Amino acid sequence: MPVLKYGVSLKGPSPVPFMESIPANPQWFTIRLANGANCPMVQNDRVNGPIRQGIQRWQHSTIENVLLDGNAKGQTTGDCVGFDFADFWGLEVKGCNVMYTKSHAMRVLSANAFKVRDTHGILGNFDGNNPFAGTNVWHLEDIVDSDLGDGCWLGGSPGSVVYVGKRESGVNNRTWLFKLRGGLAFNSTGAHGMEIDDCDDSLGIEVGGWRLDQNAGHGLLMKNSPNNRVWGNVGALNGLADFRYEQSPGTVHSDSNYGAVEVVA
Repeated sequence: MPVLKYGVSLKGPSPVPFMESIPANPQWFTIRLANGANCPMVQNDRVNGPIRQGIQRWQHSTIENVLLDGNAKGQTTGDCVGFDFADFWGLEVKGCNVMYTKSHAMRVLSANAFKVRDTHGILGNFDGNNPFAGTNVWHLEDIVDSDLGDGCWLGGSPGSVVYVGKRESGVNNRTWLFKLRGGLAFNSTGAHGMEIDDCDDSLGIEVGGWRLDQNAGHGLLMKNSPNNRVWGNVGALNGLADFRYEQSPGTVHSDSNYGAVEVVA
């Protein structure tokens, strides 16, 4: 699998737009997972680079204008994640698109100083040619001091489109002081647009400016995750309540959220 070495950046010539199917001859810089590879597509460097905290290393890299084709139909087993990042500081992803991965489009475990913008993800579409495979488009655990989502359009997953949780063995061992802002999470066929789960020692996740649209479950489901800020979001056409908060005291959910139903339990 490709490993992005410390201090090295991966850049294509032009941003990859949002799309729900890949053209036969894509014009963008493309990495396609070979049949039977059954592995993650791009990982961060976990050996080189200075240690910043615990086992977290300084990555000092940018990934820009890259199309990842996960070729889910060609995989049989394995953890076929698109961007697979763990235990790092200092990485930026922009102008990319991750499509048809058998596992998550992006999985991030124990990150500080991480930024993602104008980067899209689609796990499957409805024409039957690329069936839904991976669980979450984004799977995030143990995130600190990061800014994710500006201009990112994500959808087509059997699990929650964006999942945020607490990594019990993480270096930070908490999810705090990071922003999820300005994205679109749509078309989860079996769960929620965004799910924030058991971030019980959170010191403030900000969820702002998202459209949470046409998901089978809730637009946003927040469980056992206190002291967050939820503002300026739109929930529409979700199967259940557009915004639901369970056992999340101290969470401020602003009147600027627009949705048909908002529930506090």
